[in-house]
Order: sequence, then structure tokens, then C-alpha cells
Amino acid sequence: MTSRMAFVAAIAVTLMLISSAPAQCTAEEFLWGTATSAYQIEGAWDVDGKGMSIWDEFVRRNGTTIKDNSTADIACRSYEKYKEDVQLLKQLGVNSYRFSISWPRVLPNGTLAGGINEKGIQYYVNLVDELLANGIQPLATLYHWDLPLTLQNEFEGWESEQIIPHFVDYAELMFERLGDKSSGGSHSMSPGYLPCLVTVWVPTRLEQKTL
Repeated sequence: MTSRMAFVAAIAVTLMLISSAPAQCTAEEFLWGTATSAYQIEGAWDVDGKGMSIWDEFVRRNGTTIKDNSTADIACRSYEKYKEDVQLLKQLGVNSYRFSISWPRVLPNGTLAGGINEKGIQYYVNLVDELLANGIQPLATLYHWDLPLTLQNEFEGWESEQIIPHFVDYAELMFERLGDKSSGGSHSMSPGYLPCLVTVWVPTRLEQKTL
């Protein structure tokens, strides 16, 4: 199937689903939005107490992973410019926004015992409040592949069951702080993928290829 045929098929399926939707589903109930991930847009990689993620380490392997040593240390500067970003969303006319929370920004060492970074949490509280003030529903994703580096080093990340209670602690912390503000979202981005089994996502375990 060509890419054009695949695109047409996808549109056709979408239209079929829309046409078969319950009659009581109104335009006001439909969520139309955009999505981002923390590592891709926030920048401020070591600001206000944020810990290192596996991506922060991955891009610093002296040209062996990224040809020109590019990083997302600055990215879109959304950590500083979130209010401007929310206004851009408002101009687009969307009514929802899925964003991810940087685990190492709120728990620099990945664990409650390692300390809570209140400045990191406040950033997400401020972001959510700004979204709500502009009529945009916040949808938070707890994990978008930016695992705290300390957990990767200590437990081999998701390859060990020892990480589970720490993720539970993190999830409960964020639900406690944001649960009454964010009415939806997801716990993990594409949980069916295990980044260690491919060469282009961290923490790769296979033969490394430079991006």
C-alpha cells in the first residue's frame, strides 16, 4: 500500500467512526488538541533543581549518539515561556493539551527518598492553572521516556521490577498535586515499546547507531 493510499484509508476510517458516533456526542464534548513531551520542549535541563534524565546523558556521549552533538538543553524554552505557549494553543482554537511531566524535574533522583523538587512541581501546577484559565483541558502523561538517570544506573531502568514502587510513588505524588486539576491523560507514552531494544531510543542496548 502506498503512503497516499494509506492516508486515504486512514481518513476513511476516521470519517466512518465519526459518522457512527452516538448522536448525543456534541461538538462541545469533543476534545481537539495538541501534544508535546517534556524533553522535546521544556529546555531548562538543569534549572531549579531538575535531575538528569537518560536522554540528558544519551546526547552527551561525545558524538557517538548524535552526529552534531545537538541536545534539547534549550529546546523551545517552554519551561520559561509556558504562558506564551498557552496563548498559542488558544489561538489555534484547541480545547485540550496533552503534555508530559518530567519525572526527574519533580523527583531529581527518581525517588521520594531522594527528595521532592517543589520548584519542578510548581512549574506543572502553574502550567495547568494557565491552561484552565484559558479554557484548555490539561491531559498529563506521567512518563514520556525521560527516565531519571539514577534509576537507570541503579536498577537498569524498566528492565527491573525494583523500579515499580518508585513509579507508584511518583504517580501518587503527581495525582496528589494535580489530580483535582487534570481530568485525564495517560500514565505512559507508548508503553508497548521498550527503548532498550532499539538503537535510536535510550537506553539502547543494541549496537549503537549515530543519529
